[in-house]
Amino acid sequence: VPVLHAPSVTVALPAVTTLGSEVAIGGQFFRDSAQAANCTVRVAGQLCNLTAPVSDALVRCRLPTVVPTNTPGYPQLPVVVWTSAGASA
Repeated sequence: VPVLHAPSVTVALPAVTTLGSEVAIGGQFFRDSAQAANCTVRVAGQLCNLTAPVSDALVRCRLPTVVPTNTPGYPQLPVVVWTSAGASA
């Protein structure tokens, strides 16, 4: 039985950016296996467009152009990575 690890996000660069910009998100376990489909990234609950193939530790995506200003922690925005198996971080 394969073990599925929950992904973890350790860094998003650049740390200060603007909406609609491309960012790199680093961490681990972004893929469930070598054959797994790409993960999904959400910032402040909004879907990001992936701009480069995901590896197990790095994904590049374009931030959404609009996010709700009532997002907890705004203007610092939460980043969540979902694997194709449904695990998130």
